[in-house]
Amino acid sequence: IRTPKDESYLIRYDQITAVKEGEKYRNFSYFPYETQRDFELYQLEVEPGGSYDCTSHGAGTMEYLVVHQGELTLTAGAEVHVLGEGDAIRFCCDRAHRYENRKSILLKMSVVFTWN
Repeated sequence: IRTPKDESYLIRYDQITAVKEGEKYRNFSYFPYETQRDFELYQLEVEPGGSYDCTSHGAGTMEYLVVHQGELTLTAGAEVHVLGEGDAIRFCCDRAHRYENRKSILLKMSVVFTWN
């Protein structure tokens, strides 16, 4: 998606397709990487019992995440965090990390990546 710089740009949920779709997760790219912008915005959905494994996003990257529905178990290196609806976290994503849904309802979260 190419985003105009000087005007509003509306993206409807029902018009976007998952950029990555595994057996138990979907990753929707609202504002993907662009050289003129220093962030990316995604929505992740993880089915009950599912997980999504990520490699490092590179040196100096940070992730900001908000859980909108369900419960997230986030593993980043040796750290493990459990987040419920409305909880948020910021962490260095320059290492492997995992999003896991151990509950029986769909997990939905918004994710913003930034870098230096």
